[in-house]
Amino acid sequence: MDNATLAHRLVVSEWYQKRWGHRVKIARDQEAKEKFDTTAGGTRISASFGGSVLGRGGDIKILDDPHKVDEAESEVTRQSVLRTYDGTLKSRITDPRTSAEVIIMQRLHEDDLAGHVINNDEDFVVLRLPAEFESNRSCVTVPLLHTEEFADKAWEDPRQDDGELLWPQRFTKEKLAEFKRNPFEWAGQWQQMPVPRGGSILKADWWQYWDAETANRCGLEWNEEKGATKNLPPCDFVVASLDTAYDIKKENDYSALTVWGSFLLPLDPEHMKYAITFTPQGKVQTPIPGQAVRRWMLLYAWQSKLEFHDLLERVAKDCKRYHVSQLLVEAKASGKSIVQEMRRAYARNEFSVIEINPGNLDKVARAHSIVHMFTDKMIWVPNPNQIDWAYMVVDECSKFPKGTHDDVVDSVTQALNWLRLHGLADRKEEYAAELEETTKYRKRPEPLYPGS
Repeated sequence: MDNATLAHRLVVSEWYQKRWGHRVKIARDQEAKEKFDTTAGGTRISASFGGSVLGRGGDIKILDDPHKVDEAESEVTRQSVLRTYDGTLKSRITDPRTSAEVIIMQRLHEDDLAGHVINNDEDFVVLRLPAEFESNRSCVTVPLLHTEEFADKAWEDPRQDDGELLWPQRFTKEKLAEFKRNPFEWAGQWQQMPVPRGGSILKADWWQYWDAETANRCGLEWNEEKGATKNLPPCDFVVASLDTAYDIKKENDYSALTVWGSFLLPLDPEHMKYAITFTPQGKVQTPIPGQAVRRWMLLYAWQSKLEFHDLLERVAKDCKRYHVSQLLVEAKASGKSIVQEMRRAYARNEFSVIEINPGNLDKVARAHSIVHMFTDKMIWVPNPNQIDWAYMVVDECSKFPKGTHDDVVDSVTQALNWLRLHGLADRKEEYAAELEETTKYRKRPEPLYPGS
């Protein structure tokens, strides 16, 4: 009840009363610390989470740290908090049109109360204040302010540079270094983006972010419009990967689709090989033509709970939209039905449907088998800080295998494993050997017939 005591002291203080005493005074017959009334008819009630306040309504609800740090990883305890919120607290409001709710907490788990609300309630404005600024992560999410009328009212973090501190006067770089020793607590409690213990097989910073400099290397003009995908390179081969959920009534069961395009990325000048020509003016270096590496770009993604025929229509629509050549579908029970129906209904379309058998590899093994594709900088994505679906993919992959959902991860690993096994994604060493072979000096062959 420390906060309740402080609030009571604040309201009765001379400083407060001098400024707002004409509006707020505590009624003398009701001035207990945990519950006090004002002379204007208002009431402030404080209680522990799930305490006596549950039976009352209010105009403004403030939930402060509903989870205990040492209990947040307990599934039973964490779910108890979520049930209390959904079953009781959520409905305890005076007027849904005007009432407000504020949740203040540090992030302790992906599926804590904040994560639960973010994933299930579109009415909340989400404000994250990381101790160190990260330019690739949005600090503010304002679902209801997407319209032009309110777009300019969304708060923006004034920090610009990665690593810039939130409160340098109190928490210096040296002080924060002590908390970084535990990466789990650092990610959740200090950076407000929890990564579950045992996660991060596919790390977020392994993805290559498509930017203006890279677009210019491909001869493309950069469009500065936020969320624009017009800057993406032309792709000569496109693959879609579908992870299916047959029954939409199953809890936490989603279908997910990712679309991947193959493009040629010209080498940086410092990595290019040059032919040397001797002229009267001296030695001239000329770049050897055709020096580009094949890379894969995430073109689009989604996950959703869909009825069977709605799923068919959405997948077919996206395959046509992105000129998909191959649609990959895992050969599990629901996948077999999808494959059969897609082949029957869309046999005349330009894309073919391939049934994938993952064999004996489990989900974790499949993720580990494509790590080298990320570390070799083969996998690209539009800026996740600007495009919601890109952020969703990078975020879910970074939390695997301890995240709440893994449907998108299954789609990603299925696509990239298929590309790797079919020789469509050469490793850095393989490409270097191939380039070295093409640039070797070869002795002129002896003529077949002497004197010819």
